[in-house]
Amino acid sequence: MLQLLIKHSFRWEDLSLQLTPALIPPLATLQGRLPSLRRLWLQSDTPDSVQPISCFETAPSLVEIGVYRHDCPISLSPPIGQLTRYSVNAPWKIHLEILRTNPGLVEANIGVSPLESTWPLSGATIELLQLRRLCISHPEPLQYFKVAVLEHLVFDYPSRSDATSINPVADRFIEDTSSTVRSIVLLGYPNVDFAGQVLLRYPSITDLAVILILGSRSRSEFSWHKLHSVPEKLISLLKISDGSVVLAPHLSRIHFGVNTNVPFDYAMLECSSRG
Repeated sequence: MLQLLIKHSFRWEDLSLQLTPALIPPLATLQGRLPSLRRLWLQSDTPDSVQPISCFETAPSLVEIGVYRHDCPISLSPPIGQLTRYSVNAPWKIHLEILRTNPGLVEANIGVSPLESTWPLSGATIELLQLRRLCISHPEPLQYFKVAVLEHLVFDYPSRSDATSINPVADRFIEDTSSTVRSIVLLGYPNVDFAGQVLLRYPSITDLAVILILGSRSRSEFSWHKLHSVPEKLISLLKISDGSVVLAPHLSRIHFGVNTNVPFDYAMLECSSRG
């Protein structure tokens, strides 16, 4: 089927492909045959090794890429200098190459392993003056970013369930973007104190989303009562009380979501929203 479709590759504008090792050889024939391709998404869930893919580095119209593999990164050579959006799960050195060679990025979803230890040297600035939307799975690289008008930011909760403050390496980045960010998404463990710290540092936000990502680890660490009380506690945190600091004074929309493979009582969201 792929070989048949490749005959018409000059017309492709979007390509979304679930990779297997058997599909790699046909992809090699795409070199120089993708004049119209603008958006690319590659995913692989197979435990077999996937060979490097280089056919897309010469696609002249490619501006958006997404690459994901759970256990290890897919080896992809993206075009240099023309990307505006990308979402990649890879070692930091791959992200660093993409970020430094694509200053026109508008949106970046940067997935980095929490065990990653190879960061750029102190003082190595990454200028992303067109960046509007940023999702990053680890705060360390933020100390090297220089942005102008960031509007949307996705924060991961700290990996430690008892952590209540923002990682100090992100302080300068937060100070630089605190007046422009309008939308924040909080992902991961339901730590309301951490959410309060984020809201305190970003008084400009108008939209807040809290997405609880609950797996087997979350189930063992938190009681169901604690999980169900997260929306109510966050609403209470936002209520105005005399003599206290008003968190997120411009907030107009709050979204709650749950990403889980274990049972969850969604009715509690309705009860919380009545406040």
